[in-house]
Amino acid sequence: MVRVYVAVLSLLALVLMAGCKKIPPVSKAPSCDIKEELLVMCAEPVKRTGIAFGEALSDKTVNDNELQNCKTRHEFLVKSYNECRTVTEKHNEYINEFNKENADWMK
Repeated sequence: MVRVYVAVLSLLALVLMAGCKKIPPVSKAPSCDIKEELLVMCAEPVKRTGIAFGEALSDKTVNDNELQNCKTRHEFLVKSYNECRTVTEKHNEYINEFNKENADWMK
């Protein structure tokens, strides 16, 4: 009777082990590339000649506003890029550690 149990348990163990497969290593996060069009976000300043003083002041206001908007967009882009790099680096460190710890299970 004991031999039957041992045989059944051995057979069960073989079946379970046959179902185990190695898994591929976990891949790293993609880099934080910035699209080219995001780098060129600032409009050209208004440049007109032969205009009245009031029009020149108006143009200056438009240029100042556009420059401030450009500065805000640039600061946001830099902050987002830096946050992306920080999170990506932490994630990739975790992935590297995970892959090292589980190398026995991976191809």
